[in-house]
Amino acid sequence: MPASSPYNPFGREIIVRWRATELGSRIAQIDTKATRSLAAIEGSLWGFDYKLGYMQSKSEAESNLLSGYLRVSAVRAGLAAGRINGLGATTGADFAVLQAAQAIGQSRTSTAESKGLRFQSDARIIHAAGRRGSNCLWA
Repeated sequence: MPASSPYNPFGREIIVRWRATELGSRIAQIDTKATRSLAAIEGSLWGFDYKLGYMQSKSEAESNLLSGYLRVSAVRAGLAAGRINGLGATTGADFAVLQAAQAIGQSRTSTAESKGLRFQSDARIIHAAGRRGSNCLWA
């Protein structure tokens, strides 16, 4: 809350954490979609066993705010103008400003994706290639 707010008794900017319970419960609709693909080939070639696999997964989520959430920029402007009392009871005028500051219909989309390739062979192939250690290669 800025020092200039008529509701700020301290004369300097303060941090106020408060929830506008007067607007009711926070309600959001979250839609998610997840896909996963796997493919593998395994067998023997020239007397050696092998396995080759590929994996891909993707997850998307979209959040739609329905009620009870506030736009931070609008609340800051209301506090700075002295139209919202962040330290006391909400009055009719405060309530009107809070209602106008609701973040309804705003959405956020999040996406996560991962991919991987794995090759595993008979240990004799690794030794023939001059490599030591693990017989798994990741890309």
